[in-house]
Amino acid sequence: MAFLLIVLALFLAGTVWVVNGAIVKSHPLGKNDSAGREADKALDRIESMVKAARQFDYHGILKAPGWSRGADNLDFLADLDGDPKTGSYEVALNDGGVVRGLERVVIARRGTALVTYVYSRDGSAPQSVVLFKELGPGDRQAFQVRFRVDRTAGPPASLPASNTSAVSPSLVATAVRVSITTGLGGNRLVIERGIGLLARPVLQVALPSAL
Repeated sequence: MAFLLIVLALFLAGTVWVVNGAIVKSHPLGKNDSAGREADKALDRIESMVKAARQFDYHGILKAPGWSRGADNLDFLADLDGDPKTGSYEVALNDGGVVRGLERVVIARRGTALVTYVYSRDGSAPQSVVLFKELGPGDRQAFQVRFRVDRTAGPPASLPASNTSAVSPSLVATAVRVSITTGLGGNRLVIERGIGLLARPVLQVALPSAL
């Protein structure tokens, strides 16, 4: 039942968010185009998930402040279903608190599909959901992610919450920009979404891939 709730959250939660990102098109196709509509839906679902993120694991080089370089996946910890018992991950916050009951979420390209993998704990088999099936074949940047990075003073996320004496700057994300490029049938369409992150989730070196 818990995993069913997670899967339902992936598809249903995004519909309640107001679409506030920019849309960029490199091919003169209308919004009624099927691939464009499906890409928009995928971005809606991605937006709903990343707004719940409490920590991002970034695969690349971070610079602060400013925008990060592009990455080809999203890897983060979040409570997708609102149930603190379904996830075993936790995040130490800069104020000394701890958020528990999180799932690990990985959104990555597999061929021409964009897939979400949800892990309840390290070493467990993930639940997977296909978000989009028509990424541009052969386009290495068909799914791209960039973070707006800032600094904040507080204990690093890797320290125990009780260790409040070891204060040092931490990197946090204030926004994320996600783009999806379709290209099936010779028609190239790029749709981009900017998403504000009010929770200012911590960014850290990426976890080893579990895929």
